[in-house]
Amino acid sequence: MALKIIKKIKSPNFVTQLILSLIFGSLSVLSMQPWGIFPIIWLTIPSFLILLDYSKSYKNSFLTAWFFGLGYFGLSFFWITNAFYVDEKMYGIIAIPAVLILSAGFAIYIGIIGLLLHSYQVGISKKTNTKNNQGNKLIVLWYKLILFASLWALIEWFRGWLFTGFPWNPIGNVWANISYPSQSVSIFGIYGLSLITILSASSPSFILNGDKAKSRYKFIFIIICNLPLILLSSWGTLRVHNADVTYVDNIKLRLVQPNISQKEKWVPQLRRKHIEKLVMMSNQEADGITHMIWPEAAVTYALNRNKSLLEYILSSFPNNTKLITGSPRTEINHNLITSYNSLYVISNVGVEAVYDKVHLVPFGEYTPSFVNFFGFNKLIYTSGQGFKQGKDRLPISLGDLPSFMPIICYEIIFSGSLYETKHDPEWLLNITNDAWFGKSSGPYQHFANVRMRSIEHGLPSIRVANSGITAVIDGYGRIINKIDINKIGTIDTGLPQKLPPTLFNYYRHSLFFALSIILILATLRFVKYKN
Repeated sequence: MALKIIKKIKSPNFVTQLILSLIFGSLSVLSMQPWGIFPIIWLTIPSFLILLDYSKSYKNSFLTAWFFGLGYFGLSFFWITNAFYVDEKMYGIIAIPAVLILSAGFAIYIGIIGLLLHSYQVGISKKTNTKNNQGNKLIVLWYKLILFASLWALIEWFRGWLFTGFPWNPIGNVWANISYPSQSVSIFGIYGLSLITILSASSPSFILNGDKAKSRYKFIFIIICNLPLILLSSWGTLRVHNADVTYVDNIKLRLVQPNISQKEKWVPQLRRKHIEKLVMMSNQEADGITHMIWPEAAVTYALNRNKSLLEYILSSFPNNTKLITGSPRTEINHNLITSYNSLYVISNVGVEAVYDKVHLVPFGEYTPSFVNFFGFNKLIYTSGQGFKQGKDRLPISLGDLPSFMPIICYEIIFSGSLYETKHDPEWLLNITNDAWFGKSSGPYQHFANVRMRSIEHGLPSIRVANSGITAVIDGYGRIINKIDINKIGTIDTGLPQKLPPTLFNYYRHSLFFALSIILILATLRFVKYKN
């Protein structure tokens, strides 16, 4: 229906064009979790490309694409407003403006795609007769879609590290709940899946262009656009077919989801009560449990500075049970207090291992230095100077427990940077506190990233969240067990065994990057030499 509406508007005025682009960008987000209406991008993406065709200048192309990005990121990031409403009196008034500014900045990435596609259109129009030759028109469109898909995926990769990075909702994540297409990330990662997804979603463009071309030629090009996704999905089907879950011997984990409200979590009078709740949930029918796992910042006191609390927690568990929990860590040097967002491994001998979070959340856990000039340095997660960045993320080995990679909160969204290739963990542990975001789309989309990281590396993931989603995920990204949003509960589980190393584990984004560059160079060669 959307395509028919666009097609009927032969020459929309520019304001209408921008409004439609904004709408199509917003609708595209419905393909993500928790909605999961993934077919919608087969309508919104071709419609967006048609709107770009109406743009006859670089300025108009940029603005049309920018408005699409504004809609896409505006709805993608809207869950962030919930964090401001935790302290509504102080921060509620800036919730929507802050998200709009963030979305407007990220929309520039899509605007750049619009500029580059317009440049392609200008270059090719000088060399190719598409008015009288419908075959030429289809070929020109084919190369345009290749360029578009490659640029989209590369832009996703760029926003994964530029300005500290925030690779939220890559298009490949539309397959997070569908095992077969998502298996391809074990080869070339989430951005490679984004590339073939965008290419496939763009294919209806052939129906709307080259009206006089023979239908069989259009059909051939549509098949070519969808062939990579079809082939990789077929391979994914074979990969997971009859793949049983096997477990590590003599390991039994208890995952604890206390569902403590963010508004109450740091209230001084309630902090001890929260710990007692966690201890109670951990000790109920706990025979045979070897490791308890609590969420990020489950203990709101700095455990390394609170010996009596540490002794209380240790005395609450059997001698042979270990606890993995999130808690702040503080260092005092010449009256200067430095805080870290940390993960502790605790046993009857005390603290066995500590990991300090490496990739902190800008404005949430620390304030970038360039922002201090504007006086926003107090908009941080903790008082004072916020958290300090940890030095390294290394596997934690405990002897009785297979080595794991500790990952705190949104560190899990960074594809390809969880650990160096030389490290060889047996599983991923992601502790998080998504209570900041309530029952919004954020926790669901956050969880989708965990599944994709498991598939990329062939490693099981254990995820423990304060308010959900707590889950056990195998190396194929399949959910073995979970506790949903805003539920109180525990999961007793074995530890799934890792799969053989994946291609992505060895080459990371190199395969995707090489493919994108080859496709872009092929398009540039076509523009240069096409008569």
